[in-house]
Amino acid sequence: MCGFSAPLSGVRLTNEAILIFSWRIRRYTRAKQKLIKLLEEYRQALIHQAVTGKIDVRTGKPYPAYKDSGVPWLGHVPEHWEVRTIKSLAGKGYKTFVDGDWIESPYIRAEGIRLIQTGNIGIGHYREKEFRFIDEETFVAFRCTEIMPGDVLICRLGDPVGRACLAPNLGVRMIASVDVCILKPNESAIAAFLVYAMSSPVYLEWIGSLVRGSTRDRVSRSMLGRFCVPLPPSPNKPPSSSTSTPRHPSSTPPSPPPAGKSNCCANTASGSSPTWSPARWMCARSRYSCPMSRLRRRLELRKKSLLPKSSQP
Repeated sequence: MCGFSAPLSGVRLTNEAILIFSWRIRRYTRAKQKLIKLLEEYRQALIHQAVTGKIDVRTGKPYPAYKDSGVPWLGHVPEHWEVRTIKSLAGKGYKTFVDGDWIESPYIRAEGIRLIQTGNIGIGHYREKEFRFIDEETFVAFRCTEIMPGDVLICRLGDPVGRACLAPNLGVRMIASVDVCILKPNESAIAAFLVYAMSSPVYLEWIGSLVRGSTRDRVSRSMLGRFCVPLPPSPNKPPSSSTSTPRHPSSTPPSPPPAGKSNCCANTASGSSPTWSPARWMCARSRYSCPMSRLRRRLELRKKSLLPKSSQP
């Protein structure tokens, strides 16, 4: 009897130890999940404050001056920021703001050109799933739009509508499905900032309120292109100066005219070449813009009219 009870006690202790450690692991997991959720909420709030200009990310403080953006979800933005429509941020050229391609199941292959679908578009990040491809013949026959790494991919379907991410570099050529809008930004737009702006919870909630009520939440490309997003000054854009200097035809600075002569008529009496000056440059652009030029022209015409025809050149 004693030899039979000893193993039971060992099994009982083992089960109790497993239950205790499992409870501790579950408690630790719940605590970490709660922390991750709080950090995600803090991240979303920080992104919203940064993309709407509520704080300056360089200092962590608000900007000195603000203006009304006229956009319901945006509110006030810094005074030196712009508010642009998504369509206006597309670059010049063909297919810079366009929907993806309609690819049906018979054209799907196991390898070739990668097909990016709505399930791959996360809120601000790319999700690797649903590996589907098409071949080169289908790409040429359907005149598909190729995606380049760094393009902005916007999902026109829920959930949620309007989420966006940057196109990754997968090492292969890529296209998108028809419900994914492709935006190839111009030089004034920062692609990463646009993705952050379109990942703001307030922005996504506002779009959801506009398209809610249909059978399936969906936004058209034309409607999506009319949505406004904030646009801070590009770091590559040189700062504008308040004073502008005239463009000189040469790198040499202009020399002052001789005393007693105007800028436009300096050194014209002598045979030397006239010295450049801003007034002379204006006279070269418009011959009759300077009073002295008009007077000199009238004297030349009168002199020609007084000479006999034989002596005229």
